[in-house]
Amino acid sequence: LTAVLSATLGSQACAPRTKALLLTAIPPLLFRAEVFAAGSPVATMLGEEADRGGAAGRMVPEALSCAVSSVVESVKSMVIANFPLNSREYVRDADEYATYLVLLDGYFRALELSAPSFRLLPHLHPTLREKGHREEPKIRNFVERFVHHLLSTSNYSGGWFDTGAGGRGAQSFDILFKLFLDETLDDREEGNIRFAIMEKLALPLLWQLTGTTEGCVAAWEAHWGTLLARADKNSAYRGISIADQSGLSRKMQEMACVYGAVEILFIRTPPELLRDKITKSLSAVSPVNPTRDFIVMAK
Repeated sequence: LTAVLSATLGSQACAPRTKALLLTAIPPLLFRAEVFAAGSPVATMLGEEADRGGAAGRMVPEALSCAVSSVVESVKSMVIANFPLNSREYVRDADEYATYLVLLDGYFRALELSAPSFRLLPHLHPTLREKGHREEPKIRNFVERFVHHLLSTSNYSGGWFDTGAGGRGAQSFDILFKLFLDETLDDREEGNIRFAIMEKLALPLLWQLTGTTEGCVAAWEAHWGTLLARADKNSAYRGISIADQSGLSRKMQEMACVYGAVEILFIRTPPELLRDKITKSLSAVSPVNPTRDFIVMAK
């Protein structure tokens, strides 16, 4: 499989449609097998070596680990050769642009079908971070398909969502949220991939995850503490000099993403559910009355 994929993606004679079809078929198969073997998508997040053992302590077979690494390199080479850093580098009716569109659609579908593995996400960073991308409707369509795919089999079974196939939506949000919180991922002021991941992928996914009573409660329990801490402007801006305009700009963008998640939680949660169940649930794990936090946040 890896040899066929590498030869096809690297061929100048192979049709873009054929490349897209193999891109949609082979990487998702191997990436999802890797997640299954590791026992956790977190073990394979952003290409960490899954053969060290996942959360379940399982080891990824060496042959599978090597195949995954080979696929990642093949896809990376394809992206470097065919994807522009800016969507307006190519003339719209040029052959290069037509090839790019076919491969971009195949890439989107491969990432969608690979979930909860995010091996392919890093190579999509230039596309996601570009504001006013020429193919913005395609990106929105991908996000809709991506979220629908993740939630098509998601079932709540305690904690957040279960860790099996039915919990792909919640697992994926956890991974995306961790990427957003990782300040070492990107330090640029404009086009920061942390904020693009949160705005374009994580928040739409959170909106859908909180569409049920169980989903609302689970989301509050899993992420309210982190969101509350990040939303505190007094601590958020501590250590950033007023002269550090770049640092202040990044922090403001981060706060906007945090408040976006908080807003989704409040909008999607019925008042009686917030009062009768979520307040009690949060009180059990925090010495501070959550009602006070709700009021402060609202202000």
